[in-house]
Amino acid sequence: MKKRILSLLLTLALLAGVTAAAATAGSAEDPLVSLSWARNWASQAVKTASDKASAELNAFGATAIAASRQKTVAGPKAYRLAAGDTMTLGTGSTLVLSSGSATVSIQRGTLVNATAGSAVSSGSLKAQEQYIVCENSSVTVTAASASTILACGTVTAAITQTFTDVKAADWFYDAVTRGVSLGLIQGMTENTYEPNKTLSRAEAITLAARMHSLNTTGSTTISGSGTKWYDVYRTYCIKEGIIDAGYGSYTDAQMNAAISRGEFVHIFYHALPEDSYTAVNAIADGAVPDVPMSDTWADEIYAMYRAGILTGYTGTPPYAEHAFGADSNIRRSEVAVIVVRMMEADARVSFTI
Repeated sequence: MKKRILSLLLTLALLAGVTAAAATAGSAEDPLVSLSWARNWASQAVKTASDKASAELNAFGATAIAASRQKTVAGPKAYRLAAGDTMTLGTGSTLVLSSGSATVSIQRGTLVNATAGSAVSSGSLKAQEQYIVCENSSVTVTAASASTILACGTVTAAITQTFTDVKAADWFYDAVTRGVSLGLIQGMTENTYEPNKTLSRAEAITLAARMHSLNTTGSTTISGSGTKWYDVYRTYCIKEGIIDAGYGSYTDAQMNAAISRGEFVHIFYHALPEDSYTAVNAIADGAVPDVPMSDTWADEIYAMYRAGILTGYTGTPPYAEHAFGADSNIRRSEVAVIVVRMMEADARVSFTI
């Protein structure tokens, strides 16, 4: 028996020797793989996996970024409510009372004060605190005095519109109404807007100041003093770099003169930061019929065309299609549309020239 066992062990040993001899020394098939080979193999395997993972993550990131640039993220909008005006908010909506006073009535469901971290009942809203309308809920806010409310989500505002010269059928009606709710658009009198009246330089500077303030602070209120009604806005615009200091020496006659469309765009462009003008239209240099790139304010005009804020004249002889008319004056109806498009990305227009 012992001899048989010894013979079997010897045979196995010989077979093992043959197998080892058949394998290339130091290769993966070699049962006696060296430590250095194993380390090299592991290093290469890790690098290959890392490179692959990095490439896949970069590809995913590039796709995600490209997709995100095609979407507009809806942020809060400012609503300027007169006393008695109302707004209704549905599930998922948020609101902040920026200024003034207002009450909330809960029609159904739950309203949460996210700042305080608790559910609330119908009653007065607290200023500068964020409220969230919960699932399957609906609330109505009523302004007790002139108020500014920042809100986003499903929002329906009933803004009092008392302009007798702005009708629902007018092409600028929605813009004027929205401009009023933003606290940017005001009438020439309590009951008239005068949509066909040209805009003065002082009015353009005032609007630019209000837009800048609304964008940076959430309020259109600008404090200050001066001899003329527009002095506080002119001072603000100079301080904030919206207009240059030279405007400070303009006479009353110059300030109240009608502003050209070119200068209007030049002033308005600087009311918002440059990243507000994300291009939605591919408009080549020189494509606007009457605005060569050598024009003084060409870069600012083209930026607004590309952002979908300006579309130019359409179907308006003697202007060519999408011509700008830099030297002509701008009407208050047109101003209302431009103001709303500047402040709200979802109001901008896609078109080609």
